[in-house]
Amino acid sequence: MRCKFLYSVFLFLCLSTATVVKAQNDAQIGHSTLWPNLNNPGALENYNAPLAGADLRIQWLGVEGQPFTQTLFAQMPVPNSKLFGGLVIANELAGAHQVLHTDLQLAYPIKLKKLQIQVGASIGFIQYALLGAKLRAADGVYNDNALLHNDPDLATNSLGQVVPNFNLGLKTKWNAFSFNLGIEHLFAGKIKLVVPTGNALIQYSPLVHLGVNYNWPLQINNWQFKSSAWLKSNFTKSMVDWQSFATYQDKWRFGVLIRGFAPRNVDAAGAVFGYVLNDRMQFNYSFEWPLNKLSQIVYGTQELSLVYKLQEPPPPSRGKIIFSPRFL
Repeated sequence: MRCKFLYSVFLFLCLSTATVVKAQNDAQIGHSTLWPNLNNPGALENYNAPLAGADLRIQWLGVEGQPFTQTLFAQMPVPNSKLFGGLVIANELAGAHQVLHTDLQLAYPIKLKKLQIQVGASIGFIQYALLGAKLRAADGVYNDNALLHNDPDLATNSLGQVVPNFNLGLKTKWNAFSFNLGIEHLFAGKIKLVVPTGNALIQYSPLVHLGVNYNWPLQINNWQFKSSAWLKSNFTKSMVDWQSFATYQDKWRFGVLIRGFAPRNVDAAGAVFGYVLNDRMQFNYSFEWPLNKLSQIVYGTQELSLVYKLQEPPPPSRGKIIFSPRFL
C-alpha cells in the first residue's frame, strides 16, 4: 500500500510540472523506459556479458525534414572489476541540423542491504552541424539550382563545431520500484557558429531525466504488469511520459504511452508492441499519434529498438583452473 502511495505522489508531481511542451533540446527517445542507459550512464544493465542494441525513431511522419534519430549502444563488464563500461552513439537529422552525440559510459554497482544502487558517469562530445544549403527563407531564391537566401543571418555553407560533453547518472532498486536519474550536459561547451552578420551561440543547458518504474505484484494467468512515469526537464520546459505495459508469458509485451499528460497539454498517445525471442534477444516497436496542433500536418511517429545479449559465461567449477593452455 505504501509503494502505491509513493508512486501516486511521484506521478502527481510529474503531472503538475508538465505544463509546457513546446520544444526539445535533444533527440526524443520514446523507449527510454526500456533502455534507460541511453539517457542515464548509471543505468547500464547488470549483465555479465557484452550486449548491443539499436534504436531507430522517425518522428512527425508526413513532413519533409522531420527528426530522424539513429542510436547505437553497447556495454560490457570491465574485466577484473565490478565496473560496467558502455558506449552510446546518437545521430539526429532534423531539417538543416545534424547532431552527433558520442558518450563513453562507466557504472559502478553498490549494494546496501536491500537497496541496490548503481552510479555512473559518461564523457564524450557533441558534434553539431548546420547545413546552410538546406535552409529556406520566405524571400529566398531557389530556382534553377540557385541558392540565395536574401537574408544576411542565414548561411549558405555548412557550419559546425565539436564541443565536450559530461553526464552523470544514478539508478536504484527498492522492492518493486526502480528509480533512474540522469543529468545530461552537466558540462557542455558553447557551440559558436559564424554567420554573415556575426556569431551565433548554441548553449546546451543541463537536462534532467527522472524516471520511476513500478512492477505490479498483480499476476493473472501469466500476465505481468508494469507502469512507468518519466520526467524530462531543463528547468524551464518540462515533458512527462507515462507508460504502462502488460507482458504475457515473459515474451509478448503490449503497452500504451501518453506524452504531456496534462488536461490542456497532451502532446501524443501511442501503443507499444514487443517480443522477447529468448533470454538474449528482444525487439520493440511503438507508434505515436499526435494530439496537439501537429496532428493537422503529421500523422504519427514510429520507433523500433532491438537488443542482443551474448550468453553469460558459466560460473567457474571447482578444481584446478588452467589460465593459459600454452604454459603447463
